[in-house]
Amino acid sequence: MKLKIHIILTALLTLCASLAARGQLSTTLLDSLNSKLQRNYENGTPAEDNIKILRTLYDMTKITSPYLALEYAGQALQITASAEDSTKRAEWHEAIGEIYFEQKVYYMAMENYFTAYRLYKDAGDMKRAAYALLHYGDTYFIQNVEAVAMSNYGKADTIFLNIANEAGHAEALMRMGRVELEQYQYDKAMEFFQKAHGFAHHANNPKLQGMSYAYMAELYDLEDEYDKEEANLNNAVTQFRMAGEKYEMAKTYYRLGEMHFKNDKLDDAYTNFMRSFNIFSGYGTIKPVAAINNRLGRIGFLQGDFGTAELQAKRALSIADINQWLNEKADALQLLSDINNSLGRVDSAYIYLTRFTSAQDSIFLAKSEESFSELQVTISTQEKEKELALAEQTIQRKQNVTNLIIILSIIVALFLVYALINFLRAKKMNALLSKTNDEINQKNTEITKQRDQLESVTAELRQRN
Repeated sequence: MKLKIHIILTALLTLCASLAARGQLSTTLLDSLNSKLQRNYENGTPAEDNIKILRTLYDMTKITSPYLALEYAGQALQITASAEDSTKRAEWHEAIGEIYFEQKVYYMAMENYFTAYRLYKDAGDMKRAAYALLHYGDTYFIQNVEAVAMSNYGKADTIFLNIANEAGHAEALMRMGRVELEQYQYDKAMEFFQKAHGFAHHANNPKLQGMSYAYMAELYDLEDEYDKEEANLNNAVTQFRMAGEKYEMAKTYYRLGEMHFKNDKLDDAYTNFMRSFNIFSGYGTIKPVAAINNRLGRIGFLQGDFGTAELQAKRALSIADINQWLNEKADALQLLSDINNSLGRVDSAYIYLTRFTSAQDSIFLAKSEESFSELQVTISTQEKEKELALAEQTIQRKQNVTNLIIILSIIVALFLVYALINFLRAKKMNALLSKTNDEINQKNTEITKQRDQLESVTAELRQRN
C-alpha cells in the first residue's frame, strides 16, 4: 500500500510540475498576444490582423477561462459589426453562443445562435446556417423542450439534405436520436444512431463515427448491456484518436471508468479514470479534473487505501471550492466525511458532513433556479418560434424578390438580344437593299446612256438619209 501511495504521489508531483511549466508557457503566450493586440489597436492595424489574434486568444482560453474568451469574442464582434461581410459577424455570434452554452447561460446562447443562423442565411451560407440551427436546437434540448429542439433539428437536416452534406446530415440524425433517447424511445433512437453512423462512415469522418459509437454506448448503458456499451466506447476512443480529438477521448475514457466503477470493476475503472485524467489535465484546472479526483479517491476508499483516498478528495475539494463547482465540492465533502468516519475521526467526519449538507442545499437551490429558467424558456418558446418563422418569411420574401429580379433581368436581356438581332438583320437588309438600288441606278444610267447614244446614231442616220 505504501508503495502504491508513493507511486501516486510521485505521479501527481510530476504532473503538477508539468502543468506549472505548461501554464507558464500559456501565460507568456497570452501576455505576448495581448500586448501585440494592444499595439495594433494603438497603431491602427487593419482589422483582419486583429481578428486573427483574437481568434487565437479565444481558442486558447475557451476551455480554461471561458469568460476571458467571451471578452475576446466580444471585441472581435465589435470589430466586425461595421463589416459588410455578415458571415464574419455570424462566426463570432456562434463563438459567443458556444461560451454561454457551456456556462449554462442558455437564454444568451439562444440569442447568439439564432442571430448567427439569420446572418449565415442572409449571406447564403446554408451549410453554416444549418449548423447554427443545430446549436440553436441544442439550447432547447438541454432545457427539456424536446419538441422545439426536434423541430429545429429537422429544419437543419432538411437543409443538409438539400445541399447534399452527409456529415451535417449525420449530426442532425444523432441529435434527433438523442431526443428519442430522452423520451425512452430506444428503438427509434438506435435507428437514428445507426443511420448517422452509416453517413459518417460514408463521409469518412472519424469524429462523427466516434460520436455515433458514443451515443449507441449511452443507449446500451440505459439497457444495462454493458458488454455492448464497452465495445462501442472502445470504438469511439479509436475513432476520436484517428480524428485527433483528445478532449472527446478523455470524455470517453471517463465514461469507461464510470461504467466499470458501476459494475465494481475497480481496477479497470482506475485505469480508465487515469487515462482520462492524463488528457484532461493538459487543459489546466477544469471541472472533469476535480470529478476524476473524486472518483479516484472513492476507489481508494473502497479498496481500503484511506491515505490515497483522502489525498484525492482534498485535491478535488480544493479546486472545486475555488471554482465554485458545487457537485464536485459535494462529492469531495461526502468522501472526506466517509473517510474520517471509517478512521474513527468522528468530529472531522461531522464537520465534513455538515459542509456536505450545506453544499447539497446550494445544489438544490441552483436546480430550482434552473427549473425556473426552463419554465421561462417554455413560456418564451412560442414567441421565439414566431420570431424564427417571421425571419424565415422575411428571408423567403427577399429570396422571392431576388428571384423576380433575376427573372425580369433575364427577360430584359432576352428582349435586348432579340431587338439587337432584329436591328442587325434590318441593318443588313437595308445595306443589301441600298446596294441593290445602287446597282439598279447604275444599270439605269448605263441604259439611258446607251439609249442616248442610240438616239444620236438614229438622228445622224436620219440626217444622212
